[in-house]
Amino acid sequence: MIENATPIELVDGSNFLIDDAGIYIINVDAMTHMMTVTKKEVVPVEPKYYAIGTFQENPWVTEEAWEMENNEVTIDLEAGGKFKIITPADDTENGYRYFGGEDANDVGYFLVEEGMMEAGIALTLDSPGADFMIEEGGNFTLRLIKDEDVAPSGMPKAPVEGMKLLVIRNSTTGINDIAVENIASVKYVNMAGQVSATPFDGVNIKVITLTNGKTRTVKVVK
Repeated sequence: MIENATPIELVDGSNFLIDDAGIYIINVDAMTHMMTVTKKEVVPVEPKYYAIGTFQENPWVTEEAWEMENNEVTIDLEAGGKFKIITPADDTENGYRYFGGEDANDVGYFLVEEGMMEAGIALTLDSPGADFMIEEGGNFTLRLIKDEDVAPSGMPKAPVEGMKLLVIRNSTTGINDIAVENIASVKYVNMAGQVSATPFDGVNIKVITLTNGKTRTVKVVK
């Protein structure tokens, strides 16, 4: 039996046995015939989540999905706009796992009604998960609530396997509500502060300047 990080003299004998599964680093000194086996501590990586849907410049393109920083993202949706939550997954055909809502009425979408937004909506995985749809457009914050999180409204904690989604309607006017004739200019600013008329690869801040001098901004990922 091997004890973690304890020097062992190499002699002719039976096989070594590891009692605890894991990743180990084996060091052998050929001069002294001594060996140490040290278990490597693996720090679990928190999964990243993204929002994808009709709010994107190119709707439903996974490469342009908006990252949910700290499990939260703010988006603008038109009336009837739809979205889903995705996370990278190596064991799927297209590299992502999709989360939607339960389509109990078999209508092809899950309607997010005003009364359920901040109460927390259960997420359904992959094929059974229909697109979330918003009837009335506006600016929304999407926030994932997990076991260790608490909703601002005091909603009870949800287990990780029953992760829930909060949809918070913000008072800010959404970019999608702006009429084309009221837009004076559009520019994109990347994280390095560079400015362009077209989006850079990666994260951009889309800045819309209106004819009245006011501006509206939204994050865009290309």
